[in-house]
Amino acid sequence: MEIIQQLVWVRVIYILVAALALWFFQTVMFKRRMDYPERRWRSVFIFRTLHGGLIIGYLILVLKHPLWVRILQAIPIPEALIAEDLLNLLLMMGFVMFFLWLSYWNDRFFRGLNGQFGSYLIQYSYFWLFLLNILIFLRINYFYLPLLPNNLSFTEQFVIQVTLLAVMLFLQLAVLGIRRLKMSTASPELTRLVHEVAGRFKIHIRSVRVWHLERVANAFATGIFLRSIFLTDSILENTSPQDLRMIIAHECAHFKRHHLEIRVLILAVLIYLASMLIENYPGLHWTAYLGIGILGYICFKAIARAQEFDADRQAAKFLGGPTPMILALNRVFACNGSPQRLGIIRWLMGHPDLASRIGRLEALIEETN
Repeated sequence: MEIIQQLVWVRVIYILVAALALWFFQTVMFKRRMDYPERRWRSVFIFRTLHGGLIIGYLILVLKHPLWVRILQAIPIPEALIAEDLLNLLLMMGFVMFFLWLSYWNDRFFRGLNGQFGSYLIQYSYFWLFLLNILIFLRINYFYLPLLPNNLSFTEQFVIQVTLLAVMLFLQLAVLGIRRLKMSTASPELTRLVHEVAGRFKIHIRSVRVWHLERVANAFATGIFLRSIFLTDSILENTSPQDLRMIIAHECAHFKRHHLEIRVLILAVLIYLASMLIENYPGLHWTAYLGIGILGYICFKAIARAQEFDADRQAAKFLGGPTPMILALNRVFACNGSPQRLGIIRWLMGHPDLASRIGRLEALIEETN
């Protein structure tokens, strides 16, 4: 019993120390860099990376020192696993909530955010809920399903697996439902504009929605079979009609060039390779897994950046030329307060910095001339 208490306290102390580290980084680093937009942006990136690294560290702690093995002395294995998972869930949710609370005050201080924390939580919590769904799926697949008795019939096993799949689907739909709380249907004028631009690319857009994210100017192309375009209200309020056409053209280019399908395929391959690596080489040191994971992440982001360059080029080709695309990018980056150059961290980003994108478009102007 004493060992169980020690393991619980180790996890609680880890979360508290991690929260204090984030708080210290926010209070010291952010305020020192308030007057330097590029440095401040890098601080935001480091802040989020630190948060992700601390979560990975907690997961490694859980895998290296499982609590359920100790609890087996008192209760059977399914209940022991559930007890540990409930503890981990509470600690992780508390840590993520604290991170979002710090991010909220950062945005209020640096970007003049006016909304309440509840609204901010709805805007940004869906990503962490999506990540939590993935962790739940992995936990069920690698820990709970192997516990099924071998004497179950094929029908019983099929029903259990379909039920678990339905639960995972429900959780994912719940996450999407939370995100939709901050969305509304686009106006008829905006919908006509999107369909007009999509017609130039000979593609069909199923729906157009406005995402209410305060002081975030951005646009998103989502869906492989049911294609949709989301535009934030900030981008609608701070861009000219010509800028908006080029931004929509950029998103349509992602569909035209099948960028989303390529990303999903690459991500599936990376996940498959990771699972094969874990199964065939379980004795590797955790630093080897971490290094391979970072390498895969960098490769995936490099492909994403190449797709962004390609979407800029296609938008310029199909609609307006490179110069209007450059003007639209300048307007969006200025609205978000994003720096023109990212330095070495650009290799870890899925979107290129402004200077790189403008450089590619200017090269396209020279090619055209």
